[in-house]
Amino acid sequence: MIAHRRKLSELQDKQDDENGDKYFIEQNAQDVVDFSSQYGSVDSISYTAHNLTGPSRVFPAYGDHAEAYSMRTYGKWWDQAPSGRKEIQGLNCNPVRSQDFVDVSFEHKVYPSKITLYEVYNPGALVRIWAKDLHSKWTLLYEVDVLETPPPAARKFSPPLNECPFQTSFIRLEFNHEHLESYYEIESIVLEGYTRQVANQKVNPFARKPIGDITRKVLNLDLAQLLSSSEYSSNTSSVTNSSSEEDEDQELNAFETLPYEVVIKIFSYLDLKSLCRCCIVSKRFESVAKDLTLYSAVNLKSHWNLVNESALRCLALRCTRLQALDLSWCNSKSNFEMAFIKLISHCGVTLKILRLNSCKFITSHCLAEIADTCYQLEELSLRKILPPYKSLTGWHVLSELTALKYLDLYHVPINTQELMSFLPSLTKLEHLNLGSCAASRLTQLNMDIVAESLAKNNRNLRSIDMWRSHLSITSIGIKYLSRCNKLEEVDLGWAEIETLGDCIQELAKHCPKLKKIFVPAMRGLTDRDINALINNCPLLEQVDVLGIRNISPEICFRLLTQCHNMRLFDVSYCDKITRAHVALWRVQFPHVSIKQCTYSRPDSIENFI
Repeated sequence: MIAHRRKLSELQDKQDDENGDKYFIEQNAQDVVDFSSQYGSVDSISYTAHNLTGPSRVFPAYGDHAEAYSMRTYGKWWDQAPSGRKEIQGLNCNPVRSQDFVDVSFEHKVYPSKITLYEVYNPGALVRIWAKDLHSKWTLLYEVDVLETPPPAARKFSPPLNECPFQTSFIRLEFNHEHLESYYEIESIVLEGYTRQVANQKVNPFARKPIGDITRKVLNLDLAQLLSSSEYSSNTSSVTNSSSEEDEDQELNAFETLPYEVVIKIFSYLDLKSLCRCCIVSKRFESVAKDLTLYSAVNLKSHWNLVNESALRCLALRCTRLQALDLSWCNSKSNFEMAFIKLISHCGVTLKILRLNSCKFITSHCLAEIADTCYQLEELSLRKILPPYKSLTGWHVLSELTALKYLDLYHVPINTQELMSFLPSLTKLEHLNLGSCAASRLTQLNMDIVAESLAKNNRNLRSIDMWRSHLSITSIGIKYLSRCNKLEEVDLGWAEIETLGDCIQELAKHCPKLKKIFVPAMRGLTDRDINALINNCPLLEQVDVLGIRNISPEICFRLLTQCHNMRLFDVSYCDKITRAHVALWRVQFPHVSIKQCTYSRPDSIENFI
């Protein structure tokens, strides 16, 4: 009898396997829908997010591959630069922050059983995987709580996935690369799954519930419930009714004796998850956890999948003392623009920091409301709020933000006329990021005109990022920048300047406070330019001369010897710098992180970290 049942079971398993094979699909990414940053240019195929589509091309070769996708930054160098911004800590509960994301779509909808990343350079940046259903609801498939650095080798990484209750063809990957020694590169993504649920569908035995699962359960998948006044009233009453008032008084007697200011100070160190839990402890905890002063800094970037128009409406009522707000990556479709405008109209008067990176809902009406209301605004970040070939009108209203000190327009397609309609009015500006704004050759942004305006109107400028300016910046523009003698950071990476002349020497001579200068692929750079930096800029900490073929090992050694604050030095693809030079310098200057990637053969690159 037992043998008969075992045989029937084996036959059933065999039939399930056949059905599973019938509905099983393995597919490569078909399209890249969105991304937060990329090393390459919009008009290029090198190091761009589009390289994630299709099958693997270079795996298992390990190294720096132009055919792969690489993000704009790595390590902690950008955070430690003068333009570095600290994460807004208020109401942020994720164990590991996400720095970048990429959204990819696939041809067929499946129940995901496996996702494989082809990591070909500095693996270990993936921190989360999400899946989206037909109603734009997201499910977390994978999450890490500790950053790890795998061995430096190409790998197929298939993290353990949580079960997905719906079919999907849309996946979001989130990355953190602050622990990596160089750029993280990935070249392909493979999604495996079943077009229908089958009896033998495999669930990874090593998958675990996501770290943020408790928080999402408390929030009931709606951030608005956290902020609504009634949500926790019933929960609180159910808790307090379960015990007598006398017992509650005894338990909280010591807590009640503390001054309210002390209690608020204690609660100010709590993250969103802890505040949620406090709301259901007691009425006393609930009242403190909903104090308006705890909502002066709100970071909802880590809850981008939960933020909707209801959450913004609740925020408008609760955050009347709001000073810092991060809504980056939040893109709910229904009525989100109007909800944002109402939030700014209610809370924008006290706002000093506003970050809206990758917020595709931003319109000219949003800019107008920000300009009309946020007159105290000191930091505005609008990184990649538009697709490459779309435009936005109404930029001139930003001229009203006269208190602005930090403006980030990375990867925003804006032309010269639009930028100049407000830039001269921002006389207090200290940090300006125009990286990749001219990355597309269709973008009519003349960086020489921008530099001239900065020299006339923004003499307090401390950092300027003109990454991927291509032909829009010349030696004339760099000479204009040299008049901003408070500059501490200059990024002119991949500026296609045919004739440099003495513009870098002028920049070094007039900007002695320089701490960071990135000039990768500036072909005309010579030892004379580096010598000028050594003689005039003793505070140098970060220098990138990637691809400068005329730089000699002697001038590099002099730079490392005389600039005692040096911490990062990238000499990748410098033809005159050998492995032996770098190996010796790493011994002599252990406090400096020296990067070198060199050509091993014409069709591949070998890395030495």
